[in-house]
Amino acid sequence: MDQVNTSGLAGWLEIFRAGTRADSKGVERTFTQADLEQIVNNSWSGDPIPHVITHQELYSPFAYAKSPEIRVNGDLIESRQTDIEPQFEKLVKDGRLYSRSVRMIPTERGWKITHIAWLGAEPPAVEGLAPVQFSADGNPVDFSYPIKSTSPEDGMTDKGKSGGDAGYTQADVDRMVNEAKQAAAAEFSSQKAALEAELKVERDSKARAEWQATIDKACTEGRLTPAQAEGMADFALQLPATAIEFSRGDDSNKSTVKTDAKQWFADFVGKLPKQVAMASDAGGDGQPGVDKTDADAIASAAVEYQAAMSQKGIIISASQAVAHVVGGSK
Repeated sequence: MDQVNTSGLAGWLEIFRAGTRADSKGVERTFTQADLEQIVNNSWSGDPIPHVITHQELYSPFAYAKSPEIRVNGDLIESRQTDIEPQFEKLVKDGRLYSRSVRMIPTERGWKITHIAWLGAEPPAVEGLAPVQFSADGNPVDFSYPIKSTSPEDGMTDKGKSGGDAGYTQADVDRMVNEAKQAAAAEFSSQKAALEAELKVERDSKARAEWQATIDKACTEGRLTPAQAEGMADFALQLPATAIEFSRGDDSNKSTVKTDAKQWFADFVGKLPKQVAMASDAGGDGQPGVDKTDADAIASAAVEYQAAMSQKGIIISASQAVAHVVGGSK
């Protein structure tokens, strides 16, 4: 007699029974108590056994529950469930998934359970079990098992018992299966989007730091002024990640160059000529002929030096010009 589970999906469920079973082609297989022990030993590889809805890949992209543990109890194999998806649990408790099936494959050590599938409309052919159904390649074997009533609290129904039919049609089952699939897919998409957003923030932060280091280096070397550098890192971040093309050379020797936009800009900044006289160029005693104690003389000489450098295309600040006059920079 089938044992009754009184703790719902989170408890121990009957998934397979010893005995002689016939597949859809009439081939009979006998499973003994020793076979049950062998199946349990072969099925434990350290990874929980997934619960899916039907054996069809189209309907089983997600594991709606997991069985980290299976055991032999008398002439039964039972599984304990964890990580139960709420809508899947509701489908079972409402009686919309009223049969479960164990898929097993033959190995060198005997049969092994690969997953537990929940089915919607497969009436049992024998007391307590449905016929074995072999897959097209003749290797996996599916053993269906009707869900027995658990308790009044959890609302599970026994579709295989007289008077236990809740009146659900195949359309009801298909609809609920589809809703569960959509909910699981939506949750997966949400988690994926959140992870992608987190990774983008991390990538942008790293890229910003790298660009800022490049810009700061150009300023330190005098190839950019602080005013020119303002906002340059943000601009670089907005450059497309795609390749760009441009022509190089005159009409007689023109070639097309294809390069990454961000890399081109980094190379461009790195090749800028020095346009600011830096303190690192310091040397000498300053501009000769200028009284270093006369503020007016220093200011006048600094203005003249700043204008002279401007005519050469080199922009320097007033403080840099004064430093040159008094002996700070050439």
